[in-house]
Amino acid sequence: AQRIVPYVQDHKNALFFRPDTNHLPEKTVATFQHAILRGIETVYQLEEGEILAEPLPSRSNRNGCLIYEATEGGAGVLTRLVSEPDALAPDARPELQLLHFDIEAALPEEPSQLSDLPGTQCVAACYKCLMSYFNQPDHELIDRRNEEVRELLLRLAHSTTNIVEQSTTSAPTSQ
Repeated sequence: AQRIVPYVQDHKNALFFRPDTNHLPEKTVATFQHAILRGIETVYQLEEGEILAEPLPSRSNRNGCLIYEATEGGAGVLTRLVSEPDALAPDARPELQLLHFDIEAALPEEPSQLSDLPGTQCVAACYKCLMSYFNQPDHELIDRRNEEVRELLLRLAHSTTNIVEQSTTSAPTSQ
């Protein structure tokens, strides 16, 4: 008998999201993470689980999330999000719609102007909006009514992506 250890090497795209604000409560970051994830799935017609997210630096101390393509080969969605100037902002509209907000007309400027769709029965979250099998550990944290999440998603909906070329300088090497 010979022991065989399979080894696979794979490359996947990943995107680190960290809201540019002071330290946000755990509920805000958790809700934002799952809203972003569900919005991307909706816009790019991905199956649940094709992209996933992990809270960073840890589940108990969140200040952002790492979104990554979980399927073999990846869908290339995350590359599009950072390389196309208008790719990220349209993702926020479906996120707001998923959260049962009425945004059929123009997007409001202020989070307080967001109102629920008529007949909405969802209070904090439901399986039609943010809850899923993949985010069960965060179900108690997810709250679509969170004012800071509303503000972050509205800011995202009004944003554009700017690509900044970074100069690559190498440190001098000693010989």
